[in-house]
Amino acid sequence: MPLYVEVVVIGPFKPELLQHYEYPAEYYDRCALTAPMVRTLFGIVEGSGAGRDFASALGIDDVWDFNKHKIDQASIDFSTLQAVLEGLAGWTEDDGYRRDLESFKAFVAAGYDLYFIPNG
Repeated sequence: MPLYVEVVVIGPFKPELLQHYEYPAEYYDRCALTAPMVRTLFGIVEGSGAGRDFASALGIDDVWDFNKHKIDQASIDFSTLQAVLEGLAGWTEDDGYRRDLESFKAFVAAGYDLYFIPNG
C-alpha cells in the first residue's frame, strides 16, 4: 500500500498569518488571539519513496515511529525539504507544495506545533 503523508500545524490565531490559514481572511474577523488554529499542509500522494524522503527532511527516519510524529523544528532540513518538494508533481508557481512550504516556514517561525501524519 502506498504511503500518503501530511503535516498538521496547530497554534494560536495570529493576524499576521492570515494568508497561511485555510479559509479567506474575513472568516477570521471574530477570532480571539487565543483561538486554536489547525492547518493541514502538503498531502504527499506521490508514493512511499516521496513520503519517506519528505519525512527524512523533517528529521523523521522511521515514518511509523509515533514517538517522532511531533516534529522537532531544529531537525527540519529546509533545503532538502524544498528539493524533495520540487521533484513532485504538486510543485507549481502559485499553489500546491510551493505555497504549503511558504506557509510551513511561517508556522515554524511563529512557533506552532508541527505533527507528521503518515497514512498507508
